[in-house]
Amino acid sequence: MTAIEKIQIRIKELYESKTKIHITITLSHPRIYLDNAPAVITGVYPHVFRVEILNCENKNSHTLQYSDLLTSSVKIEEM
Repeated sequence: MTAIEKIQIRIKELYESKTKIHITITLSHPRIYLDNAPAVITGVYPHVFRVEILNCENKNSHTLQYSDLLTSSVKIEEM
């Protein structure tokens, strides 16, 4: 089992349990910077997953790649 497959399984578990997560995102394109923001995973797909940030007035959603977790561009505290 590859590292990406392990990440996909863990993300799917968090999605199915509807667990509130804390996420740090540091991406340059598109420019996104969030530090330990509360969020919930709203969708899990073969190559990407979607998160909805909960601390914003206009609930932002972001689509992220599983590989972003490997490169440390995205960190989920609950993983």
